[in-house]
Amino acid sequence: MIKLNANNIQTEPHLLKRTIATIIDYGIYFIFFNLYVKTFGELSDDGGYKVNGIASLPIFLIWFIYFPIVEGLFGKTLGHLAVGLKVIDRRGKNITMLQAFKRRFLDPIDLLFHGGIVAFFVVKYANKHQRVGDIVAKTLVVGNEKVFCLDCGEDLFLDPIDQQNGFFECPNCQTKNILWEKKMPN
Repeated sequence: MIKLNANNIQTEPHLLKRTIATIIDYGIYFIFFNLYVKTFGELSDDGGYKVNGIASLPIFLIWFIYFPIVEGLFGKTLGHLAVGLKVIDRRGKNITMLQAFKRRFLDPIDLLFHGGIVAFFVVKYANKHQRVGDIVAKTLVVGNEKVFCLDCGEDLFLDPIDQQNGFFECPNCQTKNILWEKKMPN
């Protein structure tokens, strides 16, 4: 058995996939947002609709349920699911609710200011291709990442499920490589 660590996982930026996932996710959210405001809002002076006070609470609750809670429970949103991405922690394990909230709490910095250009450049050039929210939450977005067998040097691509299992068997030399060790309960 050969032991690897998180440094052996070379994450990819997945810029196109991440962009498509973001468009899908925020598209879903903005559809809800518009339907809610038109259904429960009041006509404003400029001909649009608005919600104020307690009536605006569901807009924030849906964001909170869809992004941090769904991501905390499943490691992915519908957008991530559609393009084959998953959010994991830096040890290859499922993220916690707190990590999901931290990474999504910084969406305005990553995605909304300047049309997502901050996220684009940070993901493209950061060491593990993390956006600001991922750096703060200590998470990675993965999907078919490149690893290598320490025994024979074979380059391989692992999907998020393989990474979460914590090991892979090299198809070239059949050596079992461990990405990280699962801690056994006491």
